[in-house]
Amino acid sequence: MIRHRKKRGWTQENLAEELQTKQSVISRIESGNQNLTLDTLKSIADIFDTDVPSLLSSRKQVKLKKNRFRLVRR
Repeated sequence: MIRHRKKRGWTQENLAEELQTKQSVISRIESGNQNLTLDTLKSIADIFDTDVPSLLSSRKQVKLKKNRFRLVRR
């Protein structure tokens, strides 16, 4: 989510305004300290014109998945 927000040049406050919430909520979401409903995830994905899996993915996660795949393939 941070990647999508920064790509648009938005601050946490900008995203909070779009979601009609507080900046502190966005901070907790981005730091992994806030649980989200699927509806909230979909709303965030819609704001960034993406899907939920793309919103949640990061290069680090993708790399770990590839490493796991290699282990399974043996």
